[in-house]
Amino acid sequence: MNLELDTYWQETTSLFAGTFSYFRRNGEPQPVPVRAKIHKSIEEYFGIEDEIIPIKNPKGERVYFHIEPYVEEPNIVLTIGIPPNGYADTDAIGTVQESKTEGFRQTPIGKCQAWYYPADTTIVIWECFLDSAFRGKTPPAEDTNMTKLWQSIEKYFAGKFPRADRIVSPFDDPLFQREEYQAFLKSLGYEPVAKAAYGKVL
Repeated sequence: MNLELDTYWQETTSLFAGTFSYFRRNGEPQPVPVRAKIHKSIEEYFGIEDEIIPIKNPKGERVYFHIEPYVEEPNIVLTIGIPPNGYADTDAIGTVQESKTEGFRQTPIGKCQAWYYPADTTIVIWECFLDSAFRGKTPPAEDTNMTKLWQSIEKYFAGKFPRADRIVSPFDDPLFQREEYQAFLKSLGYEPVAKAAYGKVL
């Protein structure tokens, strides 16, 4: 286990229960709890012309968030028996002698990056998505897990920063078709608030 990596994550939280084709029991997808590891840090900013929405205060401090949604899976350890003469004289690759579960492993399923501007009471979600293996083949507005992910992240920030009164995000994400992504944002209650941003009031 990488201790340096462990110290990076400062908090964990529950997000939602999702059903993914990736996680199956007896061949059928089963609901699984989705949790998140969270890293945050304080950044100073000077001039904010490159932000996607107007920021009233040209300099100050903002809080950066790196959030990694994950699902816990049983950590199955196999003991493999090697043929007596090795592999040279047989097509066998060995047989399973023992199978046991040793705790759980955390399987990352997505990513989120965001900033909070305290002076502007504004949250900026830069990206928030499920990895391709855990997304449906439908547009994001029809993907229940994507909707739950965003709603859970919004709820997390609303609880973390009760003074925040607006949340904004880029109007585009390279993982999705632009029109489909904007339809997804609209389904969550976002609307255009700047040339390259959608947002809503918290």
